[in-house]
Amino acid sequence: MTAAINLAKHDYQVDIYEQASDVGVRFHGDFQGLENWTEKEDVLEFLKKASIYHRFYHKPVSDLMLTNSQFWNRLSGSGVLVYLVKRGNFLGSLDYSLKEQALDLGVNIHFNQSLALNKADIIATGPNLSHVFGLAKGITFQTDSKDKSVVIFNDRFAPGGYGYLHIADHYGCLCVAAIKDIKEINISDYLQKTKSFFIKKFDLKLRSVRRFSGIASFLINPKLQEGRKLFVGEAAGLQDFFWGFGIRYAIGSGYLAAKSIIENSDYKALIKRHLDGKIKASLVNRYLWGKFGSYDYVFPIRKAKLMRRLILSMSNFNWLQKFIYPFVQSYARNNYPDIF
Repeated sequence: MTAAINLAKHDYQVDIYEQASDVGVRFHGDFQGLENWTEKEDVLEFLKKASIYHRFYHKPVSDLMLTNSQFWNRLSGSGVLVYLVKRGNFLGSLDYSLKEQALDLGVNIHFNQSLALNKADIIATGPNLSHVFGLAKGITFQTDSKDKSVVIFNDRFAPGGYGYLHIADHYGCLCVAAIKDIKEINISDYLQKTKSFFIKKFDLKLRSVRRFSGIASFLINPKLQEGRKLFVGEAAGLQDFFWGFGIRYAIGSGYLAAKSIIENSDYKALIKRHLDGKIKASLVNRYLWGKFGSYDYVFPIRKAKLMRRLILSMSNFNWLQKFIYPFVQSYARNNYPDIF
């Protein structure tokens, strides 16, 4: 959608082929995050530069509660950490807003239709099932509880990943995202455990509960181009390997793919300049998190204020990350073979 919007603004005739009946049908109103810590520039300004109007629901979160189920701390400070957006095929969702903007610009969207890959200029087919590194399962619900954002780090609740609870404007989303042993675990069991923990802790009353699930895919060397075909988002393997955030990568790569066509420039070079460092940093951060997260993640939770100060540097491939990257790459090849 981002690529289509930018091409249409430059007077290209654009056709999107979508095999589903509408945008966002694989989502069910779940909250996802527009992360706002990897750049000094607010992500909403980034969207403007990518020609995306934020006419969708976006709830700012500046105070994030961290826990391992026993110890609690807050990740807070100046500025917005993340904007919560809703995903799905309804008014107010990110997906629906992008569709409306594309249609306003004259983009032709062909729903319930597929297109042979060799006939497409841009491939945006979502997660690659050959390179899955994470599983997610959760629920959305209505509630009378106050707004809150909580993340739990504990392998007994989410192996190698995290569970989270977001409540905003009496709407809630509770989810677990697992990274470790994903081929062996039953993630539904972990969702139930995390759900019980949050309900008991915050005395939650849930109404209109809906379930959702998803996967995350990643490639340490993204598949960006094949002939004239450009791959964007998770179809290219572009994703944050640390947190699993992908919206900014998807929108950014869509914008850069359009830019490369409009300006007749090198798409791979654009990705390398704008995203390569972040991709490598996320791999190093996943490794370091695993090391310092020993003993139920007490150390990173206790050092939340330090994390807040380091988060920008640690998202942009600093000198330390560059120094240890060759070792981390070897470690990842042995421990996460599916991302190569």
